[in-house]
Amino acid sequence: MISHEHLRRFPFFGFMDDRQLKKVAKIAEELTYQVDEVILESGQPADALYFLIGGNVLYYFIVKTENNPDYY
Repeated sequence: MISHEHLRRFPFFGFMDDRQLKKVAKIAEELTYQVDEVILESGQPADALYFLIGGNVLYYFIVKTENNPDYY
């Protein structure tokens, strides 16, 4: 669980009142990832919603073309 006050910092939750934020906070988890750890991949089903609290995330696309053997 994380603090509902922590969630309030994100505009995404701006429409929620304290009661609603507290319910979300009860099921939220604060996770820590290692450098170079893959968090998610394009094309895979989503099973979580992530908010970056600290640090940075490298986000990139691999463009597939007809010259690339993985083209589809």
